[in-house]
Amino acid sequence: MKKLILFLFVFMLLVNTVSAAVNASVELHGEKTDVVLGEDIILKLSAVNIITKPTMTVQVILIPPSGMSVSSSEFVTSGAGQFTSTFNISTGTGRDIEVRIRANQIGNFSVKGRVIYYFGGDISTAEDSTLSLPIKVRAPPAPPQTRVERVTGLSTNELVIIGIVVLILIFVIYKLINKLTRLLADILLKNGNYMH
Repeated sequence: MKKLILFLFVFMLLVNTVSAAVNASVELHGEKTDVVLGEDIILKLSAVNIITKPTMTVQVILIPPSGMSVSSSEFVTSGAGQFTSTFNISTGTGRDIEVRIRANQIGNFSVKGRVIYYFGGDISTAEDSTLSLPIKVRAPPAPPQTRVERVTGLSTNELVIIGIVVLILIFVIYKLINKLTRLLADILLKNGNYMH
């Protein structure tokens, strides 16, 4: 008798788990989940009504993490920290919302999604799914060094400044030599030692 009760309990648990899993398909998707600081991330939260079910009423809620700014959203009816929309989805079709966010700081983040849905007009059978999507934001890579920078150990800006200083020194030396030459010529002319 105990085995029969245990079997029935396990069977009911499996039936409920399987039936909940096949009622609808809900997904939180990121085009990229490993991004560089300042890069856009496209997030989509979708729900699909499978072909064996009647019309599904669904509310989708997408919650971007702190440290991100929202640059655009599509198919969203309201949003300020939480982006949401409600749809009636006919059999065999799906709907989604899309939010584009930009990473403002480095770190590991988690985007949250929530989908609440029921079939037909029976709200008492509503199901609530919570989804999570990890996002990793890295620092941008350092710009590659030029060959001159690798050889000299100096940056391009430092080399330009050194070049400008060298040109100024050449100009000053040229002017000094020119002035000294004229001064020497004047001295030689005054002493009468200058020969044509």
